[in-house]
Amino acid sequence: MIVSIGRVDDLMDGPDAARVGLLAHPMAVAEAMIDAEGVRERKKRSLPSVLIVYLNLALWLFPDQGMGQCLRELAAGLPQLSSEPARWSRAASTSISAARERVGPGAMRMIFRHLAGPLAGPGRLWRGRRVCAVDGTTMRVPDTAENAAVFGGPKSAPYPLARLLVLAECATRSIIDAVTCARMRPGNVPRRPGCWAR
Repeated sequence: MIVSIGRVDDLMDGPDAARVGLLAHPMAVAEAMIDAEGVRERKKRSLPSVLIVYLNLALWLFPDQGMGQCLRELAAGLPQLSSEPARWSRAASTSISAARERVGPGAMRMIFRHLAGPLAGPGRLWRGRRVCAVDGTTMRVPDTAENAAVFGGPKSAPYPLARLLVLAECATRSIIDAVTCARMRPGNVPRRPGCWAR
């Protein structure tokens, strides 16, 4: 099923409401992090870096849609991301991949660090303590020698698998911190010093 992120109002009452809401973070935050990381597009014809930041978010929120479909939905539904939304909606997948490589992970990491953290006030604590939960998942990463050395994975898997662990505040469901590590046996939590520093 393809979920249109262009029809945000239609989704706000449905099961995708929380996912769509994540795309509503202030554009100024994305712009500032892009400038801080130094990854703004230099050519007029390039895909705008802020559009690529939102595309990266959309790809995580709607994993069943491809890059091109997500970009078309963003161009239609959030025209403020680009001065020429119709032009970007027809971008080739090679152009999208090149733009994602140009923006890189640094800007996304900075946005996460800026937005992540506990939100519950004193009235939402249990006996003065913040109640949190740890959850995890695995995700495929590109099949490179470097990723295979770090993440490994079962011999039957075509791609190395990374494990993503998230520390979330139960009262607000806000993400406090997240770490990526090599795949582990079920029930294991990384014991790296400072892993959950926040």
